[in-house]
Amino acid sequence: MNIAFAQDDVVLTAHFDFVAILRAEQHLIARFHRSDVWSYGHDLGPHQSLSDLRSRGDENSARRAPFTFWSAQVHKHSVVEHLNRKLLAVGAYALSESVSGLRRGHATTVPSPSVTDDFAPRSLRLLTSDGLSLEAELVIPDDARAAVVLCHPHPQQGGTMTSLVTSELFRSLPSSGLAVLRFNFRGVGTSEGEHEFGVGEALDIVAAIDTMSAECPDLPLFLSGWSFGADTSLSLLDSRIAAWLACAPPLRVLPLETLTAAAGSDPRPKLLIVPEHDQFRNPDSAREATESWLNTEVVAVAGADHFFVGRTHKVAALIVATIDAYEAP
Repeated sequence: MNIAFAQDDVVLTAHFDFVAILRAEQHLIARFHRSDVWSYGHDLGPHQSLSDLRSRGDENSARRAPFTFWSAQVHKHSVVEHLNRKLLAVGAYALSESVSGLRRGHATTVPSPSVTDDFAPRSLRLLTSDGLSLEAELVIPDDARAAVVLCHPHPQQGGTMTSLVTSELFRSLPSSGLAVLRFNFRGVGTSEGEHEFGVGEALDIVAAIDTMSAECPDLPLFLSGWSFGADTSLSLLDSRIAAWLACAPPLRVLPLETLTAAAGSDPRPKLLIVPEHDQFRNPDSAREATESWLNTEVVAVAGADHFFVGRTHKVAALIVATIDAYEAP
């Protein structure tokens, strides 16, 4: 088994058969932690080397997809593009931690450039109004025209500022002239404090806004979050926010009435980017829940589930387009 990495794809080859996972975030593909990789006649267990997997010509098997990734944390089947569009990935969250485990011990047989960031982040600490120090990273491109604060998914579900969607936005948005700040909520990573179920976390977001406003005082500031981070950001009213850009908001981390009384009742723009197959709040449900909200647009991302695997570029494009169209009052 040989593995070849390129910027936007991962190719798995066994003898003369091959499977391609197209447009996946290659540097975020996991080590198959707590996963099982199935191939015709063979099983590959957790942390077992991919080199132990052997193909028996299953490429054309009608019984099931050539490779199936199984995870102990199964939320919902998530379709990933295959050459014949039949590769099935299950438990996408478990596949979003790190590529480092795959890279070690496996030869790259197809030359590909190293994946690097064009903008080196600066590490810093945020100070909350209740005295906590939070870890954060900031990128400000020379041509910055707007600023974005990113809020990560649920801390109790393994969410951090390096989780999939948050990481991809932090990596990609600066190339569109956007300054970006990401941070770990209280109790996550080296951030002080303990999880406070979305209530104390609002103070963390204010600390991030304070820092971004000081670093980029003349730029409009957009508040974006994914999942838990989306709901928490929608609970916050701050005069410095130009618009809310919520990715897969469950609209239930905090009571819906709380979100409606906050961002929902504010006339400033709100974009809700909702996956077509979201496990917690699909587009129709999001539209119904926010029917009374002012200046709110719900945009569905076709084919995506809550984790946007392979579709984070679409999320980034929607965010950039919304910022492009923004007109200051």
